[in-house]
Amino acid sequence: MISFDDLMTTRQAAEFLGVSPVRVRQFYQDGRIRGRNFAGSLVFMREDLRSFAKIPRRIGAAGHREKK
Repeated sequence: MISFDDLMTTRQAAEFLGVSPVRVRQFYQDGRIRGRNFAGSLVFMREDLRSFAKIPRRIGAAGHREKK
């Protein structure tokens, strides 16, 4: 059974991942992290975020090029 301690809001997820809430929603919309609608709000499972945080990401990923 899921407890409330296992759930994070978009803002909490952003703080946990070290990104903005907008970026968290982009990750969700891109299918990179799973979220669930709960009482009209988007929430994330703490374990899903832990798994996502372990995935190495390149700087400048998602189609953005680094400036030289």
